[in-house]
Amino acid sequence: MKIALFLDVDKTLTREFIQQEYAVKLACEKEYKKIEDAFQQNAAQLDYSSTFGEKIVELFKQNKFRRDQARSFATEVRVYDWTPQLLRLPGVDVYLVSSGPNYYVEYLAEKYNIPHDRICCSIYEFDDQTAVIQKCTFPVDKFEKAKFVAKRKDKYDLTIGVGDSPEHDGLFLNHCTIQLMTRPSPDKPIRDYIYIPDLNSVIRLVEGLSQSLVSVDVEQGPLWPKLRTLTFAGWGIVVGTLLAFLTIGLAIGEELGKR
Repeated sequence: MKIALFLDVDKTLTREFIQQEYAVKLACEKEYKKIEDAFQQNAAQLDYSSTFGEKIVELFKQNKFRRDQARSFATEVRVYDWTPQLLRLPGVDVYLVSSGPNYYVEYLAEKYNIPHDRICCSIYEFDDQTAVIQKCTFPVDKFEKAKFVAKRKDKYDLTIGVGDSPEHDGLFLNHCTIQLMTRPSPDKPIRDYIYIPDLNSVIRLVEGLSQSLVSVDVEQGPLWPKLRTLTFAGWGIVVGTLLAFLTIGLAIGEELGKR
């Protein structure tokens, strides 16, 4: 049984937006927030390549953001407590699906031995002479993220997608068997996603599914015919695990309804 885990990075694995952490180091967080806020508020209309990527390059270039800083700052980007364990999960192929910059996402992948062909991220380049950031040559938006997942999902019997934003992550999550969201949105019906309180929930889900599916034929092929071979006990684990997540999602939805 082959399982893939497709993970957003910004505010899913990291505590803040990646570029925000870099802006703090460059002492231009105030200017950065104006760019980020505009992008978040107009995500459905703005073209990523002509807005966010270019504006970030312009801002960071003004503050002499260099290649060596890109690497050193990466080590100080704050991640959630469960991120390291999630990225080291055995028996599952981990993918990073992000609009974030390659100078951080590639560092994260390298740190946790995630192959380069399992990374989707925006590509930024630095000047060969000055080493200062120069341009965003390959911006990744929600459509690129969705295409990346769509091209790879059929290699797996079960795919799990994790994101934090229905607007930015919803399209790629739609290609996954199980769609998890780390933060509920009042703008989206609760039934659209399974909402989870933290990344430990993802870890427990993957571990639970791996244990329950251990007796299933591991040859590549459709998932559901294989699931029919599960014993009653195996099905109990699968259904129980998913129901637990649905319960978590409904509980969060009820809480939002009270506010």
